[in-house]
Amino acid sequence: MAVKAAAPAAFGPRDVAKVGNGSGGRGRGRMSVGPIVATASSSSTCHPKAIVGGRRRCYDLLMPTYVAADKKVERELWTTSEFLEWLKPGLHADLIDGERFTPFLVSLRRADLLNFVDRLLDSYIDLRCLGKLYRGVVAVLLGARNVFLPDLAFFTRGQLPRRTATFASEVPALAVEALSDWSAERDVGPKFAEYERAWVLEYWVLDPATVVHRFYRREGELLVEFAAGEAVIRSLVLDGFEMERTWLDPERLPKIAEALAKVTA
Repeated sequence: MAVKAAAPAAFGPRDVAKVGNGSGGRGRGRMSVGPIVATASSSSTCHPKAIVGGRRRCYDLLMPTYVAADKKVERELWTTSEFLEWLKPGLHADLIDGERFTPFLVSLRRADLLNFVDRLLDSYIDLRCLGKLYRGVVAVLLGARNVFLPDLAFFTRGQLPRRTATFASEVPALAVEALSDWSAERDVGPKFAEYERAWVLEYWVLDPATVVHRFYRREGELLVEFAAGEAVIRSLVLDGFEMERTWLDPERLPKIAEALAKVTA
């Protein structure tokens, strides 16, 4: 059934009828037919949350931006500032190319694997005083319509002074995403490309369902896979850190203390 959004001129940024991918609370059904044609634009202003590192980032705020795949369906694209205004503590969501994505329920296998990697990395980073690791709580600004909350984000000591109270204006040195049914296509597609463009140094993609994990490292302008098929994964971002691939099986996770002892031996 075709859905028609209300006329843009009659509404403010939060008062529009929304049509989109379903996962972001904008109605059901995803439209991706034909070229995208802008049907409305907005005036530019500076939101208080758009001040980053002493520089003011100004994105469209006064009116929503609509795009249409055809004459019968319109949807709104969010800006970074609108997304940050909407985002509240405790919410985990991504803004990808102007579309808001919020998670569905995830598996316990994924939660167990992410818990293990989180605790192991955090213990090692704290022991070596390398920086800070955050789990799904730091909004990373990547452009006018892209804000990611990585499952795990590591910032070096040199990066820490440049954080704001609520978000990061630069990408983490290491980003980790654990795949799920609702996120896999985006984690290895548009998010991968954006991490690559924004100069993330390492990107780990963990797959708790298949246990086929992939690790990528910066080589010039590209993120290139490393340690493919190898028994031990060695990070260059986390100085001296290495872990065995067999540790990353959600059904055979080792004790944190035992794994950390091997890493630091």
